[in-house]
Amino acid sequence: MIVRYFSILFIVLFLSACTGLDTDGGFHLEEKERQIAFPIFKSTLSIQAIQDNSDADARVEIDAEGRVTLIYNGEVVTRTSEEIFQPVPGIIEIPILDSVFSVPLPLDDGLILEEAIMGNTNVYFRWTSSFREDVAIHLEVPQLMKDGEVFSQDFLIEGLAEGTNVIRSPDISLEDYILIPDDGSVTYIYQARLPDGTPVVMENGSMGFDFLDFKFVVGNFGQRNFDISGDIITVDLFNNWVSGGIQFQDPQLRLSVDNSFGMPTRSQVNQLDVETLDGRILTLESPLLDAGLGFDFPDLDQVGEVFNTTYTFDQSNSNLKALFEDKAVRVIYDVDAIVNPDLPIPTGFFKDDSFFSIDFGLVLPLI
Repeated sequence: MIVRYFSILFIVLFLSACTGLDTDGGFHLEEKERQIAFPIFKSTLSIQAIQDNSDADARVEIDAEGRVTLIYNGEVVTRTSEEIFQPVPGIIEIPILDSVFSVPLPLDDGLILEEAIMGNTNVYFRWTSSFREDVAIHLEVPQLMKDGEVFSQDFLIEGLAEGTNVIRSPDISLEDYILIPDDGSVTYIYQARLPDGTPVVMENGSMGFDFLDFKFVVGNFGQRNFDISGDIITVDLFNNWVSGGIQFQDPQLRLSVDNSFGMPTRSQVNQLDVETLDGRILTLESPLLDAGLGFDFPDLDQVGEVFNTTYTFDQSNSNLKALFEDKAVRVIYDVDAIVNPDLPIPTGFFKDDSFFSIDFGLVLPLI
């Protein structure tokens, strides 16, 4: 039965190959001999199936010439200014020990603040008086200004026949005040007077705050690291691989960074390895990594802009192609960012919405 089926199929195919169609619709025999090959087995690799069955973050691109490229993406890791320059909590009250009293700003040692716009910061003042008469206090902080006016507050402490009177002011918002420190310090200047105008010095005065928060800061931020942390790009193209070959024209590993911090930044690559199908861990080598990857950043006249820097590792500057010829199944990376890597350290800035993000992606053109 099977022999008969293939005999009929052969005759049909032979006649089809040896006949042509006239313009008038009639058939005729061609004066040529034809050779016909019968494929015993045919297999098709479905690119769409690769994408549909992939557990990784992958997509397929096909250009106008039919060339197929697989793209695997890692997780985009973002660090914001609030994470890197965290608001300073007001753990203790700042004493005001005299009618003119300067105190350093409670900032970390690596930050020299030149100018700032205050964010969601609330302050309060506490006064202690042993006077039997009322005391009126007028306080100013000349390093704080808003709409051209110096920050000022007035307080009244009622006198008591005996004992001391302690008052705490309501919370006072410093939002949108411009802070220009004097050599890293602010100065409290107050005048305390009795009802007859006699000046006095308060026994105790202090200022407390919830968080020292900024919308915009200009200054010297020292050298510090952004902890970007690590991730893994999973390449499941070889998950069901048994035999045969898959070739890549020129694999590429792309590092893309978006940065809106106004300060020089360079990468610190803690790990950039490839794991193969047989479990080996191979290290990506490139002169780009040896030199360090610097990232573009906005200047003071470009506040609010986001600068992108992209580095591409390929066969021209790395051993990536050789690593993928060994059937790579994972790319493992761990990259940090170093702020102000070189000396001298220039003046920089950040905003409350500044961010730094890093994105690794694999581009695999298939042959």
